[in-house]
Amino acid sequence: MLKRLIFIALFTGAGQLFSVFILKFISGRGSEEQVAALAQADSLLFFLINFIAMGLQSAVMRTVALEPNWHESYRAAQSARLMLSLLILPFAFLTWFNPAYIIFLVAPFLALSGDYALYSLGQPVRGAALAFFRTVIPFALATVAVLHYPGQLVQLFVLGLLLAYLISDLYISRYIKQPMFLRPRTDRLMLYVKSIPLGVVNLSIYFLGPGLLLIIPFIYSDDIVVVSFIGIKFYFIFKGVIRIMHQAFVREMKDQRVCLQVDQLSMIAGLAFIGATVFFPDAFIEFFFGVQFSSHQPFFLLLGVSAIISSFGYSQTTYLMLQERDKIYCMVSVIGALTAVLVIWLLSFSSVSSINVGWGLLAGECSFVIGMFLLVNNFTVVYQRFIYLLRCLPFLLIPYAARFCIGDAFVAFVAGITVFSATLFLVNFKKFRLI
Repeated sequence: MLKRLIFIALFTGAGQLFSVFILKFISGRGSEEQVAALAQADSLLFFLINFIAMGLQSAVMRTVALEPNWHESYRAAQSARLMLSLLILPFAFLTWFNPAYIIFLVAPFLALSGDYALYSLGQPVRGAALAFFRTVIPFALATVAVLHYPGQLVQLFVLGLLLAYLISDLYISRYIKQPMFLRPRTDRLMLYVKSIPLGVVNLSIYFLGPGLLLIIPFIYSDDIVVVSFIGIKFYFIFKGVIRIMHQAFVREMKDQRVCLQVDQLSMIAGLAFIGATVFFPDAFIEFFFGVQFSSHQPFFLLLGVSAIISSFGYSQTTYLMLQERDKIYCMVSVIGALTAVLVIWLLSFSSVSSINVGWGLLAGECSFVIGMFLLVNNFTVVYQRFIYLLRCLPFLLIPYAARFCIGDAFVAFVAGITVFSATLFLVNFKKFRLI
């Protein structure tokens, strides 16, 4: 299974890093208004994905993973998803007022995607490869736009999404041997009603990431929106990699021992993130985002702290979902999202800075993770992770030594973080091989 995880990491990492470097290129070539419009479109895309999924997708994933006769449930869910997407499709007319709302044209193609079934069927590598494809195509067209058609940046981005989802939807349908087009039925919408708690969870977790970008423009100026966009995009990539690891082992994560091992892998990634922001802030920011964002080091540092907090217990979201403790899980996720939004809003009265967004995200993640552990109500679960984290901390001397010897340079950054991650992974290799 470790081999499977490596392939997932390669596909996911390559695709998401591609998007990060394209955003770096666009932010250097395009205007703040163009980047802000792309930020809104990208945020709306994730909103649509989560809104169409709601709790229905998680419920069906659970069914596909645990029950052999899942086909009817899947078809009913796909019919409901398509119906909901058609109901929200008219919001595309808001493009007249804001170009970002053209993203609503993609809604039916998002609904037709059955990629969640791939993960539940034990095909995460295939799912990760398709996610790579869906990332590269739209951002490649966005690059063409900023070079040759800067006034059509969002439109070409959306065109890339339409093409990528159409092709991948057809492939998934063929692979799982289920029809792609199912008649949309209004009565199927009741399936969403039955899974409202899980739906609220999905939307709340969305607001501990890209969802904040739908709120920030109403509170802060375009320059804060832009830096928040690229930072939160990178942060969401980190969480996306962790989420895909969870999807890769969704069937096994009924066992807390597997949850622990997945969290331990996640903590290595989280420590690498925070190590980069603490020891190599200049090299990290210049490499991934551009030198123009170097003045926002505190914001990126808070993203690193949020990453390690999130990785500490993210597995419990999957564990609680499989335990069907949906209502109480829903309450905790809402508290986490509201905490993030409230802190960002309250801090805006004292200053206008990107660090406010970082504090809000950190506060939201802390309340969410604490709530997860309170729900699990098992001291051993927390203790095992805390001890593992303490054992890993001395390994941060590796990137510190690289910084001390070479300085905050690109070579030291790459060498220090790579050796740190590889060493921790090898030390725990036997343990991870058992996943």
